[in-house]
Amino acid sequence: MAIQFSSVSSGGYAAMRSTPTAEQLQQKSQQLFSQLDKSNKGYLEQSDFDSLLSGLNDSAASENSTDLFASMDSDGDGKLTSTEFSDQASQLMYNAQGKMPPPPPSGGPQGQ
Repeated sequence: MAIQFSSVSSGGYAAMRSTPTAEQLQQKSQQLFSQLDKSNKGYLEQSDFDSLLSGLNDSAASENSTDLFASMDSDGDGKLTSTEFSDQASQLMYNAQGKMPPPPPSGGPQGQ
């Protein structure tokens, strides 16, 4: 699945000409989360996530939206928190750069 993040913002992912750091990717994924969370609920629901995938023009991603959402929803509550979303989105962006995934953020779900 090819994911394009060039529309995040004018200073967004596409503007990073050098290899972005894990911290930069985390910041960009947080910005993307904020843009998707239009009602400022603090989480994304399946419908919010579907709107992201429909904008990617990737039929495989759209068809697998429910499964992808569930895989990102680490606590299984049906809501993607900013942490759940940004951890996964930054991993995807980092992997798109052909690099090894960044280390998980401290205090994440691995300690649970």
